[in-house]
Amino acid sequence: MTLPAKNGFTLLELIITISIISILVVFAIPSYRGFQANQELIQAKDNLKSDLRFTQSQALAGIKAPSCGAATKLIGWYIRRIAINSYGIYARCVGQSSLIKQVNLPTGTTLSISGNVHILFRPTDVGTQDVFFGNAEVDPPVPALGLSEATITLTKGTANRIIRVRRTGDVYE
Repeated sequence: MTLPAKNGFTLLELIITISIISILVVFAIPSYRGFQANQELIQAKDNLKSDLRFTQSQALAGIKAPSCGAATKLIGWYIRRIAINSYGIYARCVGQSSLIKQVNLPTGTTLSISGNVHILFRPTDVGTQDVFFGNAEVDPPVPALGLSEATITLTKGTANRIIRVRRTGDVYE
C-alpha cells in the first residue's frame, strides 16, 4: 500500500514563507524610498544645469524677450531663486526683467544660492564675458562684492547636490 502524493503546502510552511517575505518588504521599502528621493534630486540637478546652460546661450546669442522691445538694450539673462523650492529664468533689458520660465522643484527639494545672488549671463556686446553675481533687477545691476563663483545647493532630506558657476561661465558639479 502506497501513500498518496502530498499536494500543496502545510499551514506552517505558508506562515514561514509569508513571514520571510514580509520581513524583506519591510527592509526594502525604506531603501527604495531613499533611492527614489536620490533619483529625483539627481533629475532636479540635471534640469537646473540644463537651464543654466540655456540661460547662458540665450545671453551670448543676444536674444531679447519679446517684452523688451527692439530699441531696448539687453543686459543679459539670469537665474534667481523665487522661493525655497523654485527658481526662475529671466531676460533682463534696461528698465525691466521678464520671467521666461518658472521651475518648481520636486516636493521636499529645497534650493539655495550662495549669497542669495542672481546669476546673470551677459551678451557678447557688453565687452566682458564674465558672469555677473548680484542683484540683476536694478539699473544698473548691483554686484556681489568678492564673489568669484556662485554655489547652488539642492537638498532633499539628508542628500544634496551642488552646482557651481564660475565668473568665466563654467557650470560644473
